[in-house]
Amino acid sequence: MELKFRHRDYKAEEKVQSLHRVAAETHPLSLQSPSCDQVDGTDYGRDEFFDPLRGNHGKPEDSMKGLGRTSTEIADEPYRDIAIHFLGKEWTSYKKVLMQKFPVSKMISISSLSSSIMKTGKGPEKHSANVHLEELDNPQRFAEEGVKYITLQEYVSRLTELKDEISRAWHASDRVTSFNLSIKVAKLLSDTSVLQLYPTLFVLATEILDMLGDMVWERIMQKAEYTEDGTLVHLPGISGPSHLPLALLPCGQLARSFHYPVTFKQLKSVLKPKKPAITGFAKLVPSASYCHACEVLSSCNSYPVYLELAICHCRRFLSEQPANNLPRLVMMARGIADPLASFYCRLYLAHCAQKLPQRDIGHLIISMNDMKTLLMNGAHVASAEKPSGALSGTRSSKLGLMEPAIEYVMKCLFKESCEDAFSELGIVIGRARCRLSVGRGKCWHNRSGVDRQRGKEGSVWEIRFGKEREEEAESKFRLRREGKDKDSDLQIGDILMGLGLARNQLELFGNSSCISLVLHHLLRELPIRIVCSNALDILHLIECSKDYSFDQCLNYKLLGLRLCENISHVNEVNLVMKKVIQVVSQFNCLDEYLNVVDAHVDIALQKHMNSYLDSILDGIFERTLDDEIGENELSSLQSILLKLLNHFDNLENILRLNHFNQILSVMQGSSRTIINMRILSIATRNSCVRDPTTIQFLFEVSRSLHDSIDLSTIKEKENYHSAHLVSRFIHMVDYDSEVERHLDFLVQCRGAFGSMSEVKEMIVHSSNLLVVKATRNDISDVIFVKSCIACSEVTIPSIPSHLKQLNLYLETAEVALMAGLVSHSDGLVDSALRCLHNVDLLEGSRMPKDIDGFQSTLCKLCSLIVMIPGNIERGVTSIPRNVLSILGSLSWMLPNMKAKVLCALILTVAALSQNNLLYHAIHDEVMGNDSLFYCDQQYLQELFSFSTVLLQSLIDTVLQEPIQAAQGNLALDACNAVAASFEVCQGASEICSKLVKTAKLSLSSNNKYLQSTIKFLNSRGFLQRGES
Repeated sequence: MELKFRHRDYKAEEKVQSLHRVAAETHPLSLQSPSCDQVDGTDYGRDEFFDPLRGNHGKPEDSMKGLGRTSTEIADEPYRDIAIHFLGKEWTSYKKVLMQKFPVSKMISISSLSSSIMKTGKGPEKHSANVHLEELDNPQRFAEEGVKYITLQEYVSRLTELKDEISRAWHASDRVTSFNLSIKVAKLLSDTSVLQLYPTLFVLATEILDMLGDMVWERIMQKAEYTEDGTLVHLPGISGPSHLPLALLPCGQLARSFHYPVTFKQLKSVLKPKKPAITGFAKLVPSASYCHACEVLSSCNSYPVYLELAICHCRRFLSEQPANNLPRLVMMARGIADPLASFYCRLYLAHCAQKLPQRDIGHLIISMNDMKTLLMNGAHVASAEKPSGALSGTRSSKLGLMEPAIEYVMKCLFKESCEDAFSELGIVIGRARCRLSVGRGKCWHNRSGVDRQRGKEGSVWEIRFGKEREEEAESKFRLRREGKDKDSDLQIGDILMGLGLARNQLELFGNSSCISLVLHHLLRELPIRIVCSNALDILHLIECSKDYSFDQCLNYKLLGLRLCENISHVNEVNLVMKKVIQVVSQFNCLDEYLNVVDAHVDIALQKHMNSYLDSILDGIFERTLDDEIGENELSSLQSILLKLLNHFDNLENILRLNHFNQILSVMQGSSRTIINMRILSIATRNSCVRDPTTIQFLFEVSRSLHDSIDLSTIKEKENYHSAHLVSRFIHMVDYDSEVERHLDFLVQCRGAFGSMSEVKEMIVHSSNLLVVKATRNDISDVIFVKSCIACSEVTIPSIPSHLKQLNLYLETAEVALMAGLVSHSDGLVDSALRCLHNVDLLEGSRMPKDIDGFQSTLCKLCSLIVMIPGNIERGVTSIPRNVLSILGSLSWMLPNMKAKVLCALILTVAALSQNNLLYHAIHDEVMGNDSLFYCDQQYLQELFSFSTVLLQSLIDTVLQEPIQAAQGNLALDACNAVAASFEVCQGASEICSKLVKTAKLSLSSNNKYLQSTIKFLNSRGFLQRGES
């Protein structure tokens, strides 16, 4: 086949092809502010693009829908619906947390009393007096039969069956059975024989009681609003539409609407007989007064308080002030002897009281003081004595079980005091808007003075009800939310006085001590402004409160965390920190010390209290010398060090801190890993690392991070992140002109980070960069350059991926050629070819994901061949021939990829045939082939011979492509490569004609690539007139 390489004048082509350049007035990437005309002409009303953060129509107001409801939107709902929505959601979430906090084993033990209660059969039951007599006669048998073991699933299923039976009986109009079964559920709450089971029992039992209360409420509402035949009842004493929601009526109006002349004494006399009388009672008493019946029925049993709590919200139909009944219920809770049952009863009382529309905090204060009294009897003893009293023996477990009751009551106590304005706002606006909605289209007047005038359809109805009251409520709510309401502060003072902590409104923490457990939850719920303004007094109160109920150091910690919420408003912050340092200096235990200083270190950092910070670090170091470091200590140390790192954000300042290195050295495990990663992230964020001391410190940090990695279990992402940070550190190290020292550092890193592939890649890059730096600045000799290349050459084989090895070998070969080491370059290219040959099927199967990167690597290899001097002994085309041979042996390589590499090889051979090469190695001693084989016919003949083989292989590869469209595009690529490499001759024309014919069979005649290629071939004369 006759071929002739095309002669190229690269400089002339560059001048012809380059565009005329004109300096721009502004940089294309510079920030430009729009002109006034542009700003004024902007149409903000049009949305011509889809914003995923907006709503369905791309409007900003639509995106706010569903994100939460404002007080105005909430006020549109009836008041009780609002209460049920928020209370129900909060209560459900609290019950889930309660059950998760106290998990129960699969097998549980229950008493025979609980087992008999949960049996839902209706067989004859023994009287309780008879049961006690039998127990006295044969106590041994009762002791043996007193405990039964069942699975937790069976226990839950029994209660579920009991709940379903109560619901079925109620809806079947068998109210007596429903109440009797509910009494059984209430009796279960008196059984505390299995402590760990009690929270689960409480959640399940109160869910049944809540269901009972809801059924009673719905029954009353149904009987009040509709008659037996379904007719809507007109409520007495209410003018206007009769379908006004009952939940919005004031309690007094509800009570007057459902008043019946039946006294409690009469009801009790009716209830004295057992089932027949109750059945008659159900027929005798009007349905609207079911809450009377429920209350009387509950008062006739031994465990009445839970049933009365379940229906306490129904008293809105009986009394104008239903909350006045709460103190009596609190007194009833005092009659429960078991402390645990008494605590949970008060918890349920606090929950049920929130369903009432009007309530105060008096019953919550009484409940909290009662619980304090129980704790004083069992837990408040000197630390040197053994615990005694009602809580002895199982003190710690019982205290843990009692804590949720204290937590919930305290939360309700402060929530009631802080949400009065919100409740008032919701009631006022909600009632007004409800009257507006139900009164449209009708002129009517009600007692509250809301007038409605019927107007044209679509007009806006004017509200004139309570405008001043509504504005007052909104203003009060806004001030209370911002913490500027003096009335709210006075109410907080009243609460503290009621709890026995404050002497008056000025001395909120004047008393000397408090139960530690109560104080802990008090600190959690106190408004932050109260905590910040009374920090010193609270510190003194914590110091004086020493008992078994709660760890004192945790109260100090909580105070610090609360103060950090608003450090700028802490009064006498210097005295507060001084007092904290004095307190913690007395702690010998490292865990207690770290718990307290961890919460207060933010104050020292933000207020720049360096002396206190030094004292804290000194105390940590002294205690780490003696105490063992456990998981709790590691967690606290991690938190403290992270705060220091995030605050200073500069490695030099961090290393100046007292004992920082010593404290870091005692850490281990995941906590040490997190701190190490944070240190490396800060150190390598912006500038290079040049200080030798800092470099050595970071090297030790990196080695610790590397040694802590468990390659068998660690997640790939975490491993990658750690390796990336270490690689970044190695890249940022700079020894300036001390290149030998830098090379020693890289050799040290190669031995220290052997399991991190990414780090070894960075070592090779850094070693090659040293060669470039030394060559450009002429600061080293050939021996140093060879040492750097040897370092890279030794490191590359330890990298597992052959594709990465290929890239690194080519990079190192290029660096060696730039340094004038031709023999090293040849050896590195051979190593690269071996890597290409060793790429297995697994790596090749991943190639389509990065096909462009792989093709770029092979093109880089072809471009490097142009600069490498030809070896006469091996043949000037030995390297390209090896590449062609390897391409044929790779079974995983697709025809598409192979054809593009062959095109690159054809262009490479054509470039080698030029009298002046396109580029040369920058080293003066490296001569290119244009100088070595200038006008050498044997050299050109070898290139022609090899190009013939390449062309035939290219044509065969194009025909192997199975996809028709891809085959046509490959044929056109081959045509362009041939036309760019060879002069017009018979052999080249035949090849181009064959390839164009293949492209025409595979592509449409309107294909732009086909048309442009034919036009280019015609301009060069490769095609005859008939072929085009």
